[in-house]
Amino acid sequence: MSMLQPASFTSRIGGYTPTFLTSDMSTLSEYSIQDFYKYYIDKGNRARAAEHATRPSLKQFSEAFKGCWQQLVSVFLVFFVTLAVFPAVLAGTTPNGKGEPWNSAIPRELYPGITVFLNFNLMAAIGSTTANFVQFPGPKLLIYPVAARLLFIPYFMLCNYNVEDRIMPVWFKNEWFFILGNVLMAFTSGYFSSLAMMYAPRVVQSSYAKTAGMAGALFLITGIMCGVAFVPVITAMVNNIG
Repeated sequence: MSMLQPASFTSRIGGYTPTFLTSDMSTLSEYSIQDFYKYYIDKGNRARAAEHATRPSLKQFSEAFKGCWQQLVSVFLVFFVTLAVFPAVLAGTTPNGKGEPWNSAIPRELYPGITVFLNFNLMAAIGSTTANFVQFPGPKLLIYPVAARLLFIPYFMLCNYNVEDRIMPVWFKNEWFFILGNVLMAFTSGYFSSLAMMYAPRVVQSSYAKTAGMAGALFLITGIMCGVAFVPVITAMVNNIG
């Protein structure tokens, strides 16, 4: 059955999205066992113990936010952009235009699994691993390339997404624009999210390190939810703006 048929497409996306959300929850739990995360959380606990503070107060949350707001916004933006296009928009993109025959060397039934999910998971993992060895840009400049990732949203909108119903013209018809765009999007998702989560506890006072880590987790989840909620907006724009 063709992936372009509405029932098939809806069922596929309905299955993909919960799977990816579960994966992101696993990613969040993985942050809590990474060495850098444990180090700064322990450092914050020791500093708060020395100050006889038992739990973060509202003032501490406010002070932590003032110290690491750029990193927190970066965490939000990374996951917002990623979830706005992956998996729904990417899985709904094909190598052919409306009414055109399938023109990819990859079989139709394997296309989303290879070009979207395998591609994304592999490159995001490489990006996360790279962040353990290379930390660039620094905390003060990270927000700029992260904000530039917002361009991935119109980029993938201008690929062959939702070809049967779209009105918006397609600018990037060749499938390699789509595949290489996903490579870059996935790598930067893993890399920049790891950097932002690393930097947040570093740039605040030691006593606020744990609070900054908790705030990072909150902004991560918020970015995921806002990104998922933005998918219908993308589809509406593609289908109504010509």
